[in-house]
Amino acid sequence: MQRYEQTNLPKQPNSIYVCWLDIMGAKAILSRTLVVGATFIARLHKISLNAQSTCGNKVRLYPMIDGLYITCERKEDLESFLKMVFNNLKQIFIETPDIQYKFIVKASIAFGPVIQGFEIRDEEIVKGQYKESLLFGIAMVQAFEGEHEAPPFGVFIDESARAFAPTTTSPYPVKWWTWFTQAQNNETDKLLEQLKAYFDWCKKRSYAIDYPIGRIEHHLEQATQYFGLLKN
Repeated sequence: MQRYEQTNLPKQPNSIYVCWLDIMGAKAILSRTLVVGATFIARLHKISLNAQSTCGNKVRLYPMIDGLYITCERKEDLESFLKMVFNNLKQIFIETPDIQYKFIVKASIAFGPVIQGFEIRDEEIVKGQYKESLLFGIAMVQAFEGEHEAPPFGVFIDESARAFAPTTTSPYPVKWWTWFTQAQNNETDKLLEQLKAYFDWCKKRSYAIDYPIGRIEHHLEQATQYFGLLKN
């Protein structure tokens, strides 16, 4: 068996921010209706690509069907990207009149060493766009698992990003990072109102949509606390 030469990988991977962003309950949505689920997923990726372009490509995107990984060296650039994405998706959620065509996103941020495809030097193993789509690192796992701790339309900060940061900045001081400001209280109030209506709709169809009432109540309580953080 030919031995793989690790010299083709960076010897000292850079520690950067990794964010996992996805659609809540995408698996259940896709199992009910392919067209609606695919529409949600396509919209998420389109908005993410537009935000990346606006940020001057300071973030890298790694699409993964119902979500995507985002990598970024600077906290400020990642936050700018997430603010654009969440504000756009918030507006879509509020303005969509039919509840069954609304969808919710969540995100989680971790920090740690990762290897990105463009850093791999061996062109015989992975080439072109395929290589560019690769991402490795524990921070990926941390971001993915942390998403379960994020409230609806919210962002969870993994312990790695609360303990470590680039030398030019400081770690996140909170478990939940808010992408909105106090000046947006009226907008987030509308979002929370719509979320309450959405979860009420889900409760009445919990068996049909495979969404246990206990989980619905849990997500509603999370959202209520999250969007009240800047009011206390």
